[in-house]
Amino acid sequence: MKRRLLYTILSISLLTVMAGAATTVMPLLSAALYLGQFLSPLIVSPMANATGASAYGVGACIAGIYLLQAFLTRKKQVVTRPMDPDGIIS
Repeated sequence: MKRRLLYTILSISLLTVMAGAATTVMPLLSAALYLGQFLSPLIVSPMANATGASAYGVGACIAGIYLLQAFLTRKKQVVTRPMDPDGIIS
């Protein structure tokens, strides 16, 4: 019984922390996406002109590099632990 109470308290505190993190991360994510729509042509256009490829090809190459980076560093990424349907951390 004590263990279940402890898990419940930890689950509630974890949800509180996650809600606080979401309010911190969302404005940063919004700003990054907003700036990205203006900065990406400034990065892709010179690369397309230098290589003679299309802008779509350069964008696909950059996306492939990001995918490769995510795949190669997957064991170093921080992943939260899954929760049971009851809301208990496993």
